[in-house]
Amino acid sequence: MIYTVYAKHDDMTFIMEEKTGGGKRTLSVVGFYFGEPDDSATKEYTNSLTAEFDED
Repeated sequence: MIYTVYAKHDDMTFIMEEKTGGGKRTLSVVGFYFGEPDDSATKEYTNSLTAEFDED
């Protein structure tokens, strides 16, 4: 199951993946993006763990 957790203070959404099976449960961060939860951003940034910024 994929779901999001919003950190309001930092204005970041974390994409979480929960798996169960074999008597075990795992929870992983599988992506993140800046801003409030948005389904299209969640799809775009799942499995994206690095942010890239232009240097000014």
